[in-house]
Amino acid sequence: METKKTSVLTKIAYASGEIGSQLSFYMISTYLTLFYTDAVGLAPVIVSGLMLAVRIFEAISAPIIGGVIDRTNSKLGKCRPWIIRSLPLLVIFSILTFSNFNIGSGLKVVYAGVTYIGLALLYSLMTGATQTMANTLTPDSQERAVLNSWKNASGSFAGIILAGITMNLIIALGNDSSAYFYTNLIYALVSIPLFLMTFFFCKEDPTLATSSGLKVSMIESLTSAVHNSQLLSLMLYNVLTLTATFSRLGVMAYYYIYTVGRPDLMGMILMGFQIGQLIPPFIVPFMVKKWGKKPIFFIANFGQAASLLALHFFGQVGLPVVFVASFTLGFFMMNGLTTFNATSDCIEYEFYKTGKLSPGSIVGAVTLSVKIGLAIGGSIGIFLIGLTGYGANVEITPAIQNGISLVVNIFPAVLFVVALLALVPYKLTNKRVAEIQAANIAKMKELHGSEE
Repeated sequence: METKKTSVLTKIAYASGEIGSQLSFYMISTYLTLFYTDAVGLAPVIVSGLMLAVRIFEAISAPIIGGVIDRTNSKLGKCRPWIIRSLPLLVIFSILTFSNFNIGSGLKVVYAGVTYIGLALLYSLMTGATQTMANTLTPDSQERAVLNSWKNASGSFAGIILAGITMNLIIALGNDSSAYFYTNLIYALVSIPLFLMTFFFCKEDPTLATSSGLKVSMIESLTSAVHNSQLLSLMLYNVLTLTATFSRLGVMAYYYIYTVGRPDLMGMILMGFQIGQLIPPFIVPFMVKKWGKKPIFFIANFGQAASLLALHFFGQVGLPVVFVASFTLGFFMMNGLTTFNATSDCIEYEFYKTGKLSPGSIVGAVTLSVKIGLAIGGSIGIFLIGLTGYGANVEITPAIQNGISLVVNIFPAVLFVVALLALVPYKLTNKRVAEIQAANIAKMKELHGSEE
């Protein structure tokens, strides 16, 4: 089977889906907690419990979604049907999640839970389909790395724009619940043509998008990590690293608004963070090719930990320190892109060990680890913020300011270092992956009967 390169149009279309995802995820990850506490008026402890409950549900659904994608065989492929099916509901639930109705506080909690669960489930389905698609577009690991680099670079460009305009747009629209609603409405509508571009111009390879080899049951889909040691190592690393990331991401607005004390400059500061994230997609493929993925994970985690320590200890010295540390924090967030590439290696390893071609299940398992990290991190961040004494209409004292900085910076810095222990058993070096791919190509030839 000859390696099949992807066209520039395919790369652009694949990347456009990531921009659409960014438009949805940016409001969820950065502003939903702030919307619930400052606009809707929910207490931090209630928001913490809500985040935990919704994200546990989201985590449980992730491998199920992966199994559903794996068992999909249609003329459109495995992934494209789910993009077009989930898009309308994703937009609707995104709009509903940032709607604030004049109802009792108890009903507000129920409404928030129902709409956020719906949004989380649909977002998981959309991202599960788009992320799995890289493995049905080309069998080449390096080409998949290029696809993911295009995706991440486009996501970073989108992040820069969103960081620069979102808070200013919310303030310009009145900085109340309706401001969050209209900002999110704009983003939801803009995401529609971006997802449609992915659907229409990413053509899945039939030999990769059709189930082959041994059949995978739903139970096996849900337990992919149990017998795949490399996947399990990657998942544990993911849980710890993303707990660190999301514990900060959901509450960092509090740090810039209340500790740094410059909400007017928050957009510009976050732009520095996003500009830092723009660089890795252009250099990570070369780093992966030269060193492999494991060393990059170590560089990323130590770099992020150092940047967070600088923000805590020197952030109040002056805004230049905040800008520089935010930029380096974004630059060292190269573990996400590397995880996408390592996931493809785990898919190859699974097929090599078992003869089961199950990209959706592996992506679902990795997504499960992402959702667990999101569940723990998203809930513990706002919970710890509540312990600092912060609350709606509470006077912000120096003790609260310092407590917010500890939660936003020191806590995740420690987790980034601890997460590296999970990678000790990870053995998929470049040389080993090349050996596995060669064996898998021979196996695919045998399964399909002839070379393509």
